Amino acid sequence: MRSCRTKTHRITQNEGSDLLRAFFCVCLILCYSMKNLLGYIGLVMVLSLTSCGECRKIECENDGFCSDGECICTKWYSGESCELSYNRNYVGTYYGALDIENGVELRTTDSLSFTSGSKPNSLECEFGFELEFVSDSVLVIPAQELNTTTTTILYEGTGKYHSGYLNFSYDQTDLNSGEVKHVSFEGQRYDKEG
Repeated sequence: MRSCRTKTHRITQNEGSDLLRAFFCVCLILCYSMKNLLGYIGLVMVLSLTSCGECRKIECENDGFCSDGECICTKWYSGESCELSYNRNYVGTYYGALDIENGVELRTTDSLSFTSGSKPNSLECEFGFELEFVSDSVLVIPAQELNTTTTTILYEGTGKYHSGYLNFSYDQTDLNSGEVKHVSFEGQRYDKEG
């Protein structure tokens, strides 16, 4: 029977210190990485808890959300709780000229009143159709049908707003007769309602 013998290698002092240094370097790198990772996780948790604490009692309206104790509002809303709709800035009566081409009406002085529309960026004209702001100065009158006692009217057009002046034009189509009138209005806001 043969006996098993293993060869052993004695580590010299220089080899040992090299291995020990390598071991410590690996440990330092791992510890530093873990410290950074744990520090990052801790920072995220602290910020989250702080943000949650500051926002715990704050309610934001109209799909707004709280960040650092303040409401961040979605487009077309403002205010401390996002309670104010954009269109409130444009509600009122505008005095100017209404011109209806291809029709019997031509007025040189007129007024139109606008109230808040169905969306935060829309105004409802006293005629019943809505204008929608696509920016703070550009608006559209999206295609919309309004029924009268005798017919259905289709409204569609574009416009602009600048420094208290409202300017828009639209086609007014009688869907029963096919008659089209081109209407334009330019006026300045006189008062602010609502």
